[in-house]
Order: sequence, then C-alpha cells, then structure tokens
Amino acid sequence: MKGSSFLIKRLFGFLYLLLFSMIGMSYGQDILTADERLWLDQQPVIRFAPAPNFPPVEFFDETNEYQGITADFIKIIDQKLNLGQKLEIVQLDNWGEVLSQGRSREIDMWGAAEKTEGRSQYMQFTQPYIRLPAVVIVRNEFAGEGIEALEGKKVVGIENYASYEHLQEKYPQLNALGVPDIETGLRMVSYGTADAIVANNAAAIYYIEKNGLTNLKVIGESGFEWNLRFAVRDDWAPLLSIMQKSLDSITAQQKRDIYRYWINYIHQVSGNSRGIICGLPAQLVS
Repeated sequence: MKGSSFLIKRLFGFLYLLLFSMIGMSYGQDILTADERLWLDQQPVIRFAPAPNFPPVEFFDETNEYQGITADFIKIIDQKLNLGQKLEIVQLDNWGEVLSQGRSREIDMWGAAEKTEGRSQYMQFTQPYIRLPAVVIVRNEFAGEGIEALEGKKVVGIENYASYEHLQEKYPQLNALGVPDIETGLRMVSYGTADAIVANNAAAIYYIEKNGLTNLKVIGESGFEWNLRFAVRDDWAPLLSIMQKSLDSITAQQKRDIYRYWINYIHQVSGNSRGIICGLPAQLVS
C-alpha cells in the first residue's frame, strides 16, 4: 500500500511539473534560435542512453521504465523542445556499454556523466546540474574511520566510473578491484569477499534495501564528487547549445520539486537502511 501511495503522489507530482512546463511554453517564445530549431527539426532521431542503474539520478525500474532525477529533467526538456518521437531512449546493460556506444556514435547523448579527459575526446558536456559525493561503505564490524584505514584492503569500485579511476589514482595503497555495477559490489562487501566499496550514497541505499544487506555502514567520503552533466557527441555542436539552454530554462522551483520527489523515493525504499546509511544523497545545481 505504501508503494501504491507513493506512485500516486509521483504521478500527481509529474503532472504538476508537466503543466508548469507547458504553461511556460504557452506564454513564452521558443528558447532556440532559428538555426538551432532548424538543426533539431532536421534530425530524424536522437539516441539517448541513460546510466541504467544509478538511482536516484537515473535508472530503469522493474518494468524497464526510465526513472530518476535526470528522467524528470528529460520529460520537461522534451516538452520545451517538442521532441516527440525524435528522442529514442536506449536501455543498455551497464555504463561501460553506454561509453562504448558513445565512442562508436551508436548513441548521441548521455544523461548523467562526469566530464573526463578521455570522454571529452568524443563527447561535449553541458554545465553540471547534479553534484553528489562518493562514500566509502564497509561491514558493520569494521572499526576504522575513513578511506585511509583501508590500506591493503580489497576496495571495489564500479568499472568505467570516474569514481573508480579516482580510487585507483588517488589511493594506490588500496587493493582496488573493478566490478560491473554497484549491486554486485555491495553484495561482495556484505558477503565478505571484499572489504569496502566506493559508491553513490543514494544508489547504495536503494540496492541495500533491494538485496536485504543490513550489515553495512558508511565510514566517510572518498574524496571524489560527481559533477554530473548531459553529454552529446562532439560533432553535434548545435545539440550541446540546445541542451544547455534547455537546462538553463528549468526553474529553481521545478528543480527543487524534482529533488524532493526523489529524496522521498529513497526514503520510501530505504526502510531500516536509513539507520545504516545516511546523509544528503545529491545536490541539484541552481
């Protein structure tokens, strides 16, 4: 019943955001220049690949529906730009596939990506719109504090995530191990096959509850902070300008509402995990 009540609240909340966005479009001019609108109209499809398992930022739920903070941003942007069927949401298995298909031009846009030197060779990035820290999670019996206490320990990070690159470069004294996704890493720590994981706090809460992993705790931040941005292929410069203008046109109130919905979502699914892992999961950039 609790889940149904929350879904109803989400539905009304999204309808509010949608109405707010459409009202803004009704009384305002097109946010694009004539050249940008022409370029957009000439594109038959924009293939958009979200991070498949990065809640509450973006993820696919049990029914394979695209959800999260970025998904709500996309819904508003879709209305502002009148994209219709032009935007094709592509569900891939993991972040590594998202990166690979971005490099090969099979994908045109990402939703929530950290800007790195390597990725900038084939993608362009908007200004960041979400900031969130990567925390260090261990089993309850671990007595140390902070990532420095894990010297020589097996610490897992998510392959192809910028946070894992940071872990390897910043802390060579750790025994760093890459895993395909946060769910796998959390299970390894809980079951004792790894000592710690560096991960997004909010996503950790989601997967801890999903898997019933009640023996975990946070011992501090890792020193890495995601500054998440939309990214577009670097030979589509007009799309970068279009996406930045669209982001800039989302009001502070809309951003606060989206953030509030997804913080409530994490609280709804967390149950007892709220007492195990706490803290501010994300910060929207005004």
